[in-house]
Amino acid sequence: MSIVEHNILNVLLITSDNCEECDVLETKLRRFAKKMLCFKLSVLKTNDFNLKEKIKIFITPALIINGKLQFYGDVLENKLKEILYKQIKIKQKGTEK
Repeated sequence: MSIVEHNILNVLLITSDNCEECDVLETKLRRFAKKMLCFKLSVLKTNDFNLKEKIKIFITPALIINGKLQFYGDVLENKLKEILYKQIKIKQKGTEK
């Protein structure tokens, strides 16, 4: 695995149907992904309560970065950027060792 691949964040957005905030957040993340080129965005759209219970996420949207829940519900764009940049710095520090 190259250093570039190792520095890429795995970002999972969990959404549900008829969720306006989910759609807004997905649009923001796709725009950031194009600009930043340092994370891979996956979107899981589910209304399956059993799945939500299994992963312990009941409120959408929910953002998981590298396997850790970062937030759920509405988030301001500045806060989203702050979370992403913080995770990028953590990821980069981990590869410098």
